Amino acid sequence: MENIYKEEYLRNYEYDTEKLYRKILFTYCRDEEKRINKTLHMFNLYELETLFSSFNFKSLPTARSYIQIINSFLNFCVNNHYIDFNPLETVFSTTWLKVFVSIEKYLTDVEVSTIVDKCINPQDAVIIQLLFEGVEGVNKSEIINLKITDVNVELNVLTLTDEDKSKRSLKVSERCIDLILKAHKQTLYKTKNGKGKKRIEEDIVKSEYIVKKVGIGMHIGTQTPQVVGTRVKIIGEAFNLTLNPKLIVKSGKLSLVKNIYLKHKMYNNKIKKEALEELSKNFNVPKQNNNGYLTPAHSLYTFVSLDLVNTIYGLNIEPITNKKSEDFKLVSDAYSDEETKPNNTTIRIRLKQSDFRDKMLYVYSNKCCITGESLIAVLEAAHIQAYKNEESHHPQNGLLLRTDIDKLFDKGLLTINKNYIVKINDSV
Repeated sequence: MENIYKEEYLRNYEYDTEKLYRKILFTYCRDEEKRINKTLHMFNLYELETLFSSFNFKSLPTARSYIQIINSFLNFCVNNHYIDFNPLETVFSTTWLKVFVSIEKYLTDVEVSTIVDKCINPQDAVIIQLLFEGVEGVNKSEIINLKITDVNVELNVLTLTDEDKSKRSLKVSERCIDLILKAHKQTLYKTKNGKGKKRIEEDIVKSEYIVKKVGIGMHIGTQTPQVVGTRVKIIGEAFNLTLNPKLIVKSGKLSLVKNIYLKHKMYNNKIKKEALEELSKNFNVPKQNNNGYLTPAHSLYTFVSLDLVNTIYGLNIEPITNKKSEDFKLVSDAYSDEETKPNNTTIRIRLKQSDFRDKMLYVYSNKCCITGESLIAVLEAAHIQAYKNEESHHPQNGLLLRTDIDKLFDKGLLTINKNYIVKINDSV
């Protein structure tokens, strides 16, 4: 269903942002628009809530980001007199957002440990433990390619080989190492965790691989990728659980984040960043290019949600709020001229830019200081005065801007004077 107002709204954004917003406003809303024969800007509150329920959000941050984009579009329609009011303005709150979030099932580390303990076959137990600690790879290649020679028992480090033969090292727990050694030594495999009615035990083919083939006539070599999912499913059935590799992996990610938060006994953007970096490394999730910067994949942000960690593990970790007031001030003496522009002839040096961005996200409460945009993936930290040295990273010399606004500011096409008045060049 065509909507000229959506197209007009999207013209305010550059390619990457526009692509994401278009997907939400068009693709995600299309079915509901057709069902009730209305375009999005004409939805009443009940119809909007029905739409949001159909999104099946799995985390509060995702729900907030997506709904804020729609909220922004509706505000655009109000400001341009296409509609009289935005129904979301009266209800938008964290409590209201939680209604649309269906928290996925996760296993706690205690539950995973219990399942592992009940596995009769170390060959099965080791698969669950490896998945939980971040060993997976494309088509489970890191698991089925793992050999005893890849295991450094003294350092608890595994050398993992993915489907494309690329290698990485991963430090694992002592328990994981112990299970690996037991799995390698196992000679008889008990089917269905010892509950099978036919052929209770089968021979395990001797090989240097950790996850070995089972049965008479099987040749030495790697297992098939399907065996990982099959064995996990059988273990689940033995305990009347619905188990699959994906559930174990995502439970492992949440457990890792929980341990980091408990280690610090607090939560802030710096600690969240540490958790994202550890998730990227341990679970081998490639970073993505975000306007020239490599940042953690969007899929990982679900797992660093403080609400989710507290809910699944029954914790009460709270975010830090007692920051000094000077960290939040943007004072006029940070400007040396009536209007401050970055140097257009040189590329601004961005040493420690990621730390600076985290600081700006905190100072500006994860919102663009000009547009109010709160989708973290499209926010950038900008220096008011061009970078000179490490002192340039002071909070008083920073702004948090949406990526398209940041580019205008960077090119001198948008300026801010000491009275906080924004001016846009006539050429824009």
